[in-house]
Amino acid sequence: MCLAVVGVAIVTIVGKVKTWIVTTFDKAKEWIVATIVAVVVASVGKANG
Repeated sequence: MCLAVVGVAIVTIVGKVKTWIVTTFDKAKEWIVATIVAVVVASVGKANG
């Protein structure tokens, strides 16, 4: 019985976290892409400089 409750709780929490990540990532996508591009450009610049 306990395991079933724990299982349901884990599934619920994972589902909530997934939803939160998807929502946050959707909002932050432009920022994330911009940051990655900036980091890559900086790394390439350092490697060449």
